[in-house]
Amino acid sequence: MKIIHKKLPAGILSLSLVISVVIAAIGSSMLVVHYYFGLKAVDYQAENKLSQNLQSGWTVLLSQFPVSAYDQEEHLDLYGEEQDSVGLLKKHWGIYDIGIVSAYHGKHIKQQMAIIGSKRDSIGTLALYLSDEQRPLSLVGNTWINGNAMIPKAGVKSAYIDRRGYQKEKLIDGQTSFSRHELPSVNQDKIAYIASLLTGDEPITGNLGYDYDQSFTEPTLVLGSSESVWLKKHYAGNIMIRSKEQIIVSSKASLKDILLIAPKIIIQKGFKGNLQAIASDTIILESNVRLNYPSALVLLSENTAGIQLQQDVQVFGTIWMGGAQDSKPQHQLQIDKNASLEGMAYIDGYCQLEGSILGHLSCRKFLLKTATTLYENHLLDATINPAQLSSHYLGVADLWGTRDQTDIIQWLY
Repeated sequence: MKIIHKKLPAGILSLSLVISVVIAAIGSSMLVVHYYFGLKAVDYQAENKLSQNLQSGWTVLLSQFPVSAYDQEEHLDLYGEEQDSVGLLKKHWGIYDIGIVSAYHGKHIKQQMAIIGSKRDSIGTLALYLSDEQRPLSLVGNTWINGNAMIPKAGVKSAYIDRRGYQKEKLIDGQTSFSRHELPSVNQDKIAYIASLLTGDEPITGNLGYDYDQSFTEPTLVLGSSESVWLKKHYAGNIMIRSKEQIIVSSKASLKDILLIAPKIIIQKGFKGNLQAIASDTIILESNVRLNYPSALVLLSENTAGIQLQQDVQVFGTIWMGGAQDSKPQHQLQIDKNASLEGMAYIDGYCQLEGSILGHLSCRKFLLKTATTLYENHLLDATINPAQLSSHYLGVADLWGTRDQTDIIQWLY
């Protein structure tokens, strides 16, 4: 064979090397991309598995929520393979409860937490539960009770005040049955927790002069003073503000999901926000205050104490007033004209109702004050109408001893 020698152009070797490097880089990139997408696929599968485990955990927690113990985390192996498990935890947060579900898949962890509430039970769906104090319920003017009611055996009747009689055709737009002397039972674990908040003395861990957003995944931030506290800043999340004298909330304050704890709490005219106010003496909401769902006004005392909603106040949530078991405190809830509660109220004492309750009321007696006279168990131009309560409303889980269905009120952060 004849071998032909041919000269190649100068630089062809360098070009070959460049092409080889490019091919190698492309190949390496493809391997890296393949590896990266493989990792992403594993992460995606793990994320999907964690989401499924979370869903399973919430199903279990909500089904057993009313009877599960507080602050005792329960671990469940979902499939018996020691790869997928959930941790279930129930905690107090003011008058409401928090549920926490932690999902595990291999080395992956994901957690969710939420405020838990319950659907209304047979008592909560009533318009009114009026304790039997052996006195009839007397209705005057445009009073409207729209729904079923449990009333004293003395019954319900129309009455006259200052020459005004009852102006509607029916006394109660619903079925009536007889109440007992006792109010519906209350979960004593929750009452004991509320009492511990009012007597607690946690160390202060923050400064009231700063704005705070505290996640519920972090420890509770405690703010306050032994003297009066006036709130003007922004506080949101897992925050407890306490005073041994009183807390005054300015209309300029921005509050969300926090706890206020003091003997006396005053929320000034025009404030709008979301909070739980827990007191041992007095809670006053000045005119045009709006508390968004799921807010709560809680008063626990063995002495004379009261909550007042002044004109044009709107509260969306829960009002609870009581004392220790078997006590008979002289509590009073006063709802002024054009003020309203959309939710549920439990008053171990008197209710002076001149505005509206769009939901349920349990109380011992009604009081009505005119310029000249004090009337007992009289309602004048008052409204109790559970039909206007949102179908999505969830009350305080287990507060009335209910074992009804629980669900999520609000996801936490």
